Amino acid sequence: MSAPRIPYAEQLTDPRWQRKRLQIMERDNFSCVECGDKESTLNVHHRYYVAHRFVWEYPDFCLLTMCRRCHSGEAEKYEIRRLEEALIFDDWESAVDYFGEGRLFGLFFDEISKQNTGEK
Repeated sequence: MSAPRIPYAEQLTDPRWQRKRLQIMERDNFSCVECGDKESTLNVHHRYYVAHRFVWEYPDFCLLTMCRRCHSGEAEKYEIRRLEEALIFDDWESAVDYFGEGRLFGLFFDEISKQNTGEK
């Protein structure tokens, strides 16, 4: 039996997302990875979405801290990509197909390596 669906807006207030979000912001030194802004409101951007996954169920390398201005620009680009390239995947295998095994797993292993060495 699958877990009940939680509306996206409610997922953003869930303690599991709040913890994950804080971890990502801490990793990125509470600054926008695009412009370096530390003063504006910060958001955590998902590089892609997988259907039927909660917002906190993504590996860290798929999440980026962005200021509101950069994130809204990224959201605009995302909407275009989503419509043109269907960036909402049905499963992880589809994400691997899209990104390419080497690129996706390279990002993953880079993240694991950073965690193991204590790198930020």
